[in-house]
Amino acid sequence: MPSRSAPVPAPQVLEEIAFQKATVARLRREIGDVDRTSRRGYIKEFHSTIGRYQAPASWDDLVIACYRADLVYIGDYHALPSAQETAARLIQAIAERSRAVVLGVEMVYGRHQRLLDRYMSGELDEPAFLRAIRYESDWGYDWAAFRKVYDVARQHHIPVVGLDCPPRTGFVHIRRRDRYAADRVAGMIASAPEARAVVLFGESHLAPAHLPKHVTRLLKGRGLEKRVVTVVQNLEEIYWQMSEAGHAGSEVARLGDDVYCHFSAGPIAKYEAYRRTIELWKGEDEQDDQVDLTSTVHGIIDMILRFLKIDPYSRRIQIPGRGRDLIVDLYPDIHSGLEPDEVRGLFRNARLPEEDAAEVLDHLERSGSCYVPRLNAIFLGEFSLVHAGEEAAHFVNQLLKGEIYEAVPRALPQHDLFYSAVLEEALGFFGSKIVDP
Repeated sequence: MPSRSAPVPAPQVLEEIAFQKATVARLRREIGDVDRTSRRGYIKEFHSTIGRYQAPASWDDLVIACYRADLVYIGDYHALPSAQETAARLIQAIAERSRAVVLGVEMVYGRHQRLLDRYMSGELDEPAFLRAIRYESDWGYDWAAFRKVYDVARQHHIPVVGLDCPPRTGFVHIRRRDRYAADRVAGMIASAPEARAVVLFGESHLAPAHLPKHVTRLLKGRGLEKRVVTVVQNLEEIYWQMSEAGHAGSEVARLGDDVYCHFSAGPIAKYEAYRRTIELWKGEDEQDDQVDLTSTVHGIIDMILRFLKIDPYSRRIQIPGRGRDLIVDLYPDIHSGLEPDEVRGLFRNARLPEEDAAEVLDHLERSGSCYVPRLNAIFLGEFSLVHAGEEAAHFVNQLLKGEIYEAVPRALPQHDLFYSAVLEEALGFFGSKIVDP
């Protein structure tokens, strides 16, 4: 509860608060016409359980609380650049006071961990990294703001771990994403138990019963108990409570013994940033005539695996030279509508023979689609459900045999090659009929 000695706001302050609330209500109505997520129970649960305003605090109070914790959750409002700037600033402060830090981020899928490692080490440059993880289509928020987080991590030699998994769209799979991320966080902490762990994730995932609940359960199962601090940002309801208590100028609010809210923007700026982001996405959709088929093909793979009663979020596959990965982290890259030179470039980047690229181009011209196990990539010409189903089935077959990313295809006798080719065609037909009977 606010302090009893808190000053009572002047009438003009109350009038300003009323104006701000009316403006925010209008912005939320505009956003709600496009994005109805705020009405979801998952979002409402976050706002009802994250805590209420207790007292003003300072930046130093926040840093000290994070320093005393073993695990720090930082809530991110993706559309607001100042939220990422605050996260970078806080990670910097934590790193300067810690012997070791490890950072987990929602922005990168777990399946792209090796790409993230190469980017952080400088082996992969920024444009190549963003293309490889399909940043614009799979994330799409202002990269300049998120880059600051990675710059701080690189400056302090902080290992960065990708925590998320597809699909990100909708709320059907959001709790499964929490469980997946929790598994990644627990593994990150177990591999560096002496390091201070920082998790940067979307704010709604940080309700006590969401991501943190799963992480705590998994850590206890490993005999690890960690002191936790949760830092959320720019929460509208906390802003109004602070303002009405006469503490509108405070940078930080304490919501509980281990929960803080940092303010880098008011509610109007926050929702205006989200509205602008939605407008930007709509404009890009109207201008972009190249259809991205990744989510479509990955959805078909999900369908085939469900038919086979295989859960890609719990089943692991042993891949030589890579260890045991969750199936969902091994889903293939999807390339559609590429020019021949672009296909050859992918093979050159993977240091595969030029003749292999020529063979794939020939196969695409004849059949319209092709799965390449050594790249773990599906190439599609003109999209059809039949072709997508065939190549998805080919991927599932090679995956379950543990024969993706092989440097050299296995040598087989001639008669085995024949029967293997027949079986491959049969499996492709099977996959196409699951999708399109």
